[in-house]
Amino acid sequence: MSTVDRNVSTSGESAQFDCIQNAMLSCDTIPDGPSPGGSLQRETRPSKKRKRNPVVRFSLMLIRRSHLYFGLLLAPWALLYGITAYLFNHPTHFSASRNETLPATKDLDTWPTSTWDAEEMAKTILKELNGRFNSTGENPIELSAYPEPSFESAYISASFESNEENYFVSAPIDGSTGRIRIFPKRKREPEGDAAPFQVQPKSRAQTGSRGRSGRSSPPSKSSEASEKSELQDRGPSEQPLVLDDSLADSIKDSLIARLNQQYPNIELDASSLNLRSVPELRFHANCDGTEWISDYDALSGAVTTREAGTAVEPDWRRFLLRLHVAHGYPMDGGVRWFWAIIVDVMAAVMVFWGLSGIVMWWQIKSTRRWGSLAMAASLAMAVALGVGMFAMLHSV
Repeated sequence: MSTVDRNVSTSGESAQFDCIQNAMLSCDTIPDGPSPGGSLQRETRPSKKRKRNPVVRFSLMLIRRSHLYFGLLLAPWALLYGITAYLFNHPTHFSASRNETLPATKDLDTWPTSTWDAEEMAKTILKELNGRFNSTGENPIELSAYPEPSFESAYISASFESNEENYFVSAPIDGSTGRIRIFPKRKREPEGDAAPFQVQPKSRAQTGSRGRSGRSSPPSKSSEASEKSELQDRGPSEQPLVLDDSLADSIKDSLIARLNQQYPNIELDASSLNLRSVPELRFHANCDGTEWISDYDALSGAVTTREAGTAVEPDWRRFLLRLHVAHGYPMDGGVRWFWAIIVDVMAAVMVFWGLSGIVMWWQIKSTRRWGSLAMAASLAMAVALGVGMFAMLHSV
């Protein structure tokens, strides 16, 4: 092969390699044979650019501009919902309320619910129910093997108050560390002199045993005796199924001992501590070939039942609304805890979207004029609506 042929071959391969290498850069030249001097002569061809359909181009431009200007108009609300979502998820942040730790009980043997076992309690309840409703022993009420009995919650709920604060206690049934939520009392506005034409008729609810606050007055000994006799006259379906008559008093005494160590200045006693609830026990029972879902309340002695398989169909609207308002980190973790993390992430992202959108808009010089008008209108509307909502929500 001659020197000229080798030069032509080498130059042609080099040109082809360069063309392939620059394909993403719209290479618009191709080798067109060797020149007399041994180099390749290139023929320049105009690059072909695909023109976008005018309707598509206009539609995309309209979508981009709408996205931009609506974002500027609603930026204050994006920031508002992001910040308030965070405040909902963390009720003690930027608030007068706070959380404190309830220390674990020092002696588990004295904690009334430390030995609670869901399966054993369910068997005891069924034994009592069979004694009431199945004295002959035929077709007994039996505990279903699946699902296993379980407690609906792991916490005992109680509350008390001091001169300036309200306390809500969540104490685990196993006696471990709990939580106390403390809220300041709302200050009541001083009542002024009433007008001479004020009318306040007394209803039966106000003159009965309950006051305006809805709280019952403490029962007297005679009323307690009459209540016991009334319970004895009730049928088996109306008499409470209480496994431990002293359960409420035992829980109160144990809680008071733990709380008085933490708050010695309050001096709690049984009358000042309100035992709100204990975890309900859920179990499945078979009776006459029918499976029943049963819930037992150890405080009231109530056993509520519903037939298995008759649950109300899911209401998607209600479900979505409950998802929307679900917030806060539960003590026992689970799915609800991970949901709270997503709420925090969305709160941060909404604030980021609002601020970053303004920064991105300012980079587009051609939209600054109309964007400034949108921002001004947004701020004016936000201030006007904010003042109006404040006046409505705080109206006397």
